[in-house]
Amino acid sequence: MDKKTQMEFEQIGKLYQARRFQAAKAGIRQALMRYPRAYFLHATLGAIEGNLNNWRDARGHFRKATKIDPKNFEALCNLAKAERRLGDLVTAQKLLLKSVRINPKYAYGWCVLGNVYADRGQQEKAVEAYRRALGLNPVLLEAVVNLLSFFERANRLEEMKAVLDQFELVAPDETITNLYRGIQYEREKNYPEALKVLGAVSYKYDVYPDLAQLERSRLNHLAKINDIIGNAENAYGLFMEANRVNARALASPKVSAARFINRLRKRQSYYLPGFSQKWETGAQNTDTPVFMVGFPRSGTTLLDTFLRGHSAVSVIEERPLVYDLRQGLGLNENDEMGLLDGLSADKLAMLRQAYLKSLNAGQSKPVIIDKLPLNIAYAGEILRVFPKAKFILSLRDPADAVFSCFMQPFALNDAMACFDTPENAAKTYDLAFSIWQQVAAELGPALITCRYEELIADPKATLAPITEFLGVPWEETTLNFQETAKARDHISTSSYAQVVEPLYSSAKGRWVRYAHLMPDALKILAPWRREFGYSD
Repeated sequence: MDKKTQMEFEQIGKLYQARRFQAAKAGIRQALMRYPRAYFLHATLGAIEGNLNNWRDARGHFRKATKIDPKNFEALCNLAKAERRLGDLVTAQKLLLKSVRINPKYAYGWCVLGNVYADRGQQEKAVEAYRRALGLNPVLLEAVVNLLSFFERANRLEEMKAVLDQFELVAPDETITNLYRGIQYEREKNYPEALKVLGAVSYKYDVYPDLAQLERSRLNHLAKINDIIGNAENAYGLFMEANRVNARALASPKVSAARFINRLRKRQSYYLPGFSQKWETGAQNTDTPVFMVGFPRSGTTLLDTFLRGHSAVSVIEERPLVYDLRQGLGLNENDEMGLLDGLSADKLAMLRQAYLKSLNAGQSKPVIIDKLPLNIAYAGEILRVFPKAKFILSLRDPADAVFSCFMQPFALNDAMACFDTPENAAKTYDLAFSIWQQVAAELGPALITCRYEELIADPKATLAPITEFLGVPWEETTLNFQETAKARDHISTSSYAQVVEPLYSSAKGRWVRYAHLMPDALKILAPWRREFGYSD
């Protein structure tokens, strides 16, 4: 490479490092006209597209880079990252295994392999890969953060503390330790020390975008501690700021709360009285799949954990089985609800078969529950295909459920983006339950209701009717929810820390302390609180 070309490539590298992506792309395109097989140019263009969340384009550029240099372990890792983002975890894993075979000392490759293992539910393999990465590079931040986060979410707090202690020895000035040391103190209920440690640092995500996840987590933990100790105004402001970080820096540009609300409104308009009379073909079927629905933060994870303690019951937690069912119905793009009217018997049979195949994959227990709370909005589609479907409706005081959704640092999709403020969460609640009531009034589904407040007050009296509804005999092991929770490898919902604690009622009526801060939300929810018997 001559000096002029080297200077040109260095300038492109500087533009990339400065995140001047458009200028860097212009320079790369110009350079590619002269150097079409320059590995650096294709790899950098792929990295730029990845930073812009254009992962299909990134994959194309990384593929070109690997063709130019097939044994380049970094190129294979980059391509694997793109495949992972696009959902092809099998291909990503194969590429990463090839990468670390070429260079077993490639710490970052082991870290990304750990991410793929985690995505595939292979938790212990993920831990092993992260540890391998840190053995090669003890200050590799992504591996440290992922390992700490995994141990915290898995409630393996002693292991989290051990990793944290070791990392402090090799990187005493790294501020990541503030976040996880603060979380450690919070989980130990040492709130003054947690506030001190978490308040001593902030992560400048406006300067370094990769720090946004840490800053959101820091703000959210500070907010929850302030909530626990009774500083409502401080907590509310911190929750708002955490949600702003989530929306500004962490949400994909493709996420749209408006799209989800529009989806609900289309269902509200379709499921008017007499809607089922338009259905040309009835689904004459006796299959009885079970769906656990409600609203997020209404106690579904606690109920799920109790029911897993029964020897005959398994729970499929928050997987897109109903999404795939809707996809088969043609209802995931423009939500043309009229498509439900003209379904043939053959089409309905095909949809049932596909759903049940996915539901039963890898399951051996006689009762399998499909748990995803917001499937409540899709009950009409479920009953169109499975008229005998059973529903477990999880209820909680609507004001508590909505405020708890506002509190959570959800990874944003269209639905979760609706919880950025209590008012927006309340509007979503109103729409979801309006749809449910319209569908239930006409179709009369098999239904049992579980109230969160009753579940924590008297678990056996609440759970026994549910097991009877499911057609299984009562077992005392159903009550051992803490042991069941601790035995789970990973809890994918935001309730992972609560379900290993003894039952508590401190979250009941939390909204009262914040009533003066969310009057519009409470106005929207007032009819539902009366409807469900939660009014004062």
